[in-house]
Amino acid sequence: MFVPGLARMLVSNVRGCDVIMRFPVAPPGATIAISFQSEEEVLRKLRDLLRKMTDEELIKFGKDVRSLAENPFQRQLEEARREWKRRKELQSRYAERSTR
Repeated sequence: MFVPGLARMLVSNVRGCDVIMRFPVAPPGATIAISFQSEEEVLRKLRDLLRKMTDEELIKFGKDVRSLAENPFQRQLEEARREWKRRKELQSRYAERSTR
């Protein structure tokens, strides 16, 4: 069965049956546009958007972005560093006491 906009591809013959995969195909004459924006352009558009927001929208946006920007491993890293410093401080205190 032919479905417009879908191409067919014979993938393999499994147990005597042909396996056909269908995938979407752009219609004739269709084009795709890919563009890249500089970091300055992205920031300019963001600033324009932020200026148009109400105070409430800006606060919500800030909270949403903060939760997205948090590194999930940052807290574990900070705790590991804190534990390392704690151990080193204990070692230095023990070394001071043993030299007295």
